[in-house]
Amino acid sequence: MKAVILAAGKGTRLRPLTDERPKPLVEVDGRTLLEHVFLFLPDAITELIVVIGYKGAMIREKFGSRWNGRNITYVSQEEQKGTGHALFMCRDHLKGAGRFLVCYADDLHHKESVEKCLNHDNAILAFHSPDPKKFGVIEHSDMRVRSIVEKPEVPTSNFVAIGVYVLAETILDYYAKVVFAEGREHYLTDMLNEFVKDNFVVAVPTEFWHPIATVSDVDAFEAQKCFESERNLA
Repeated sequence: MKAVILAAGKGTRLRPLTDERPKPLVEVDGRTLLEHVFLFLPDAITELIVVIGYKGAMIREKFGSRWNGRNITYVSQEEQKGTGHALFMCRDHLKGAGRFLVCYADDLHHKESVEKCLNHDNAILAFHSPDPKKFGVIEHSDMRVRSIVEKPEVPTSNFVAIGVYVLAETILDYYAKVVFAEGREHYLTDMLNEFVKDNFVVAVPTEFWHPIATVSDVDAFEAQKCFESERNLA
């Protein structure tokens, strides 16, 4: 099974850590973000497609064409047109895949939670947030996804989409079906909102999600890991 890792963003909110390197190469708890992603991917994933952009050559140099037995293909997103555009650029490498996993290169997850998504033809990893207004809220009927609403004033659910998806190859057909607003990025969620009209997509709940957007996010994660290590030694 193939996994597409969206790793092209500039990571401006993570400056100064991203002044001289791309965000996926920022180290968190002794590993780069991209290594954390590789490690939480299920064992069923045998091929990696990494979408690169800002300082992408550094990612190629770091990981090469193979990592721990998995082949790596790189796709360059020269223009930052959004996550939907990034996925669509991988279409030639996804022909015949049937279905595949998509994730972002700046979120930390538990491997066990990601693996649960593979039990469904189409799935979105979902986190129960106490403040869902900050995120893409999953509107659902008994965990069947009906839509994802970005930062709603009045959320209809506490479950939010956190950047891990298992999707049928036909999701790529929906890029042409979405009418993107002029000057606006082409988001994967726009494609998904059309896709769920025709396909059964399950929201799979998880209790762990740690996004890395700022330096304080890095510090918080490392402090938590340090606390857990000390507690285990006590």
